[in-house]
Amino acid sequence: MVNVHVEKTSLPETPQRPTTLSWVVAWTAMVIGIAASLAANVAHATPTVAGRTIAGWAPVALLLVVEVLAHTPRPRFWVLAWARYLGTAIVAGVAATASYRHMRGLALQAGEDWLTASTLPLSADGLILVASVSLMALAYERRAAMAAEEAARPAPMPMPLAVSAMPQPDPVPLPPEAAVDPAREAAAAVPGDAGPVPLPEAAAAVPADADPVPLPAMPDPVPLPLPLPWKSDAPLPDALAAGLDRFPDETRRRFERAYRIALAADAAGHPLTGAELGAQCERGERWGRDRLSEVRTTVRGRVLSGVS
Repeated sequence: MVNVHVEKTSLPETPQRPTTLSWVVAWTAMVIGIAASLAANVAHATPTVAGRTIAGWAPVALLLVVEVLAHTPRPRFWVLAWARYLGTAIVAGVAATASYRHMRGLALQAGEDWLTASTLPLSADGLILVASVSLMALAYERRAAMAAEEAARPAPMPMPLAVSAMPQPDPVPLPPEAAVDPAREAAAAVPGDAGPVPLPEAAAAVPADADPVPLPAMPDPVPLPLPLPWKSDAPLPDALAAGLDRFPDETRRRFERAYRIALAADAAGHPLTGAELGAQCERGERWGRDRLSEVRTTVRGRVLSGVS
């Protein structure tokens, strides 16, 4: 008896949009941490309008930075990306330092011992840090889910050829009508008691010497469009490359690899199935079918429009 071991493979999970509860919890923690830091800074600041404004600016600046990072995509150029990270680190460092010093001083004024006053500000700064990282993660998941939804949409189908452009066959000429025999008309006019009326013979309907009706010539069949030649180092068609910049780097490279594999296989006359393409790109059969549909729809549209 032979035991067969079947290994279960799970398909990669499609990114899902974060739930509303996740956003509410993360923003609640962020607002509470900012509010605690802001209240301690203002309470411990110099009792003037300028002093309290300066003390309360750092937490507000940190909140604005988190909001900007959560709603804007990462810059494509590495210089701009590093500049954004550097600015975020500066704002977070200034806010953490100001919050720590003001909250520690306020705790000492309230009569707390040295150890409690030195560690209590870390709870507010840690809460702000955890909430900020959570908001960044939720924003990334939301953008990935939106990109996956956009990629899953079927590509627009090319417009069909106009019916008038197809060759139309010539009309079939009808045979001339048979001459009416007066004798047969007289026989048909006999009253009902004269016996049955003789019916005309089938041969009399068409003259014996009439030429056969020629059949119309059939139009030549329209050849099916063939796939365009493809080179592995050639750039992707604009219809396939459009929109890939919105994906993360890893997702964009996987899509480009799938498109190139499908184009090369079709050009070589060995089209792949969705399961084969998905296996080569470490994805499932449905993902492979979607990419093949996008590639073949684009190639068919280029052939019909005459783009080389």
